[in-house]
Amino acid sequence: MDENIFISDDLDENISKVKEITLGSFDIISRVFTTVNGARMCAFFVDGLTNKVTIQDNIIRPLVELKYREGNEGIRGIRDVLLDLLSAGDVKEEPSLTAGIDKFLCGETLLLMDGQRRGLVVETRGWQNRGIQQPTTQKSVRGPQESFTETMLFNTALMRRKIKSEKLKMEPMKVGGYTKTDICLVYVDGLADSGLVNTVRGRIRKVDSVDYLLDSGHLEQLIEDHPKSLFGTIAVNEKPDIVAAKIMEGRVAIIVDGTPFVLTVPMLFVEGFHAAEDYYSRPFYANILRILRIFAYIVTLLLPAVYIALVDFHQEMIPDKLLYTIIRAKDGIPLPSFLEVLIMLVLYEILREAILRLPTPIGSTIGIVGGLIIGQAAISAGIVGGPVVVVAAITFITSAVVNPSVDSVVILRILLLALAVVLGIFGILLGIFGIFVHLCSLQSFGVPYMMPFVPVNKKGLQDAAVRFPIRKIIDKRTGQIIYKKK
Repeated sequence: MDENIFISDDLDENISKVKEITLGSFDIISRVFTTVNGARMCAFFVDGLTNKVTIQDNIIRPLVELKYREGNEGIRGIRDVLLDLLSAGDVKEEPSLTAGIDKFLCGETLLLMDGQRRGLVVETRGWQNRGIQQPTTQKSVRGPQESFTETMLFNTALMRRKIKSEKLKMEPMKVGGYTKTDICLVYVDGLADSGLVNTVRGRIRKVDSVDYLLDSGHLEQLIEDHPKSLFGTIAVNEKPDIVAAKIMEGRVAIIVDGTPFVLTVPMLFVEGFHAAEDYYSRPFYANILRILRIFAYIVTLLLPAVYIALVDFHQEMIPDKLLYTIIRAKDGIPLPSFLEVLIMLVLYEILREAILRLPTPIGSTIGIVGGLIIGQAAISAGIVGGPVVVVAAITFITSAVVNPSVDSVVILRILLLALAVVLGIFGILLGIFGIFVHLCSLQSFGVPYMMPFVPVNKKGLQDAAVRFPIRKIIDKRTGQIIYKKK
């Protein structure tokens, strides 16, 4: 609604305008009532977005019994009486009917009075919501077992619970011409670089013209630095403790109402190998797990391509006994090695998608039984050989270890496979060099994506491939703002 309409002193005219603007939707309730003194009032609210008990007990019932002194003029005259009488937590004056409609469509209540050119907006939000539950994508054995929800106020409260500082700043914003989605920037004043905050704020304001914004994934694609890159440059987090730790490093969190995933910027490539549990366990075992994740990433990215390169181009590099086993397994297989590997990779990706979409009990069963059946059936039918099934299965398992990067890994794996078919090991090396050059060219909100390796940052290396003792990371005297932009 582009035109700004102000509240009239005629209550019936205001009611008529509201119904005209909202097209008489059935879920928009207009409750007209009269006080003891004969003053007519009307409360507008949306059924399903508000707490009806609050409206009935804290607004309508006290106002029906309202008696105020004669001679007070305008809403300023009875403002103190109304504010004392209304027991709701937040009451604000509003002269604009347009703004009032926007607010009651978000779950608040707009209160209008006959003869007054100002209304009152009362906080009465109370829709059904999903409570705080365990995370599904960032599980950990040790540490907090809570995740964000779809309600933004719950998420901001979780951040307040983690960082109880007066310097924790939360800036509200709205995006979407129709959805008017609430967005909140969260950062610690003094830790977050002011240039970074201004950049994030400016990019969000530039996309304010979009018609709708339903999820943080929409916003991520609208404000990221390199939308054509396979690598994401904005981190997606489900756990409040992870977001709190990143905020304490000087980053900015972006909370979007309606989604349980919070964005943090800037993001570094090395974050894909980090887990929250790394910081709650002693560094020795945590570093072993982190190295295993890096190794799993290399395996899931390169194993299919290396297998094809060795079998088709560099058979002399394979031990004799293993080479004989592969040759016997390929005996009678009508397809070239490249198609064997490609078919199995596609089948396992289909299996992964089935596991994600089906209900949890059924999906778990299909994940175990389906993998065995697919591999055994493919071998029995003579479509693929046993070694190819082993390669595809290892690739499938290791890809689950690096879940945040799986979207780029799947595509890069196919590209490296194609290079291996054409050029062998040289093609793989060429592809790795191209990926590394591309990674070094990326930035996330002004911060090099490959930091702290390129360029080298000594403080950042304390928590990169391996992590130092926790005191060196979080102790203020050694500088916990590892990735602060200068």
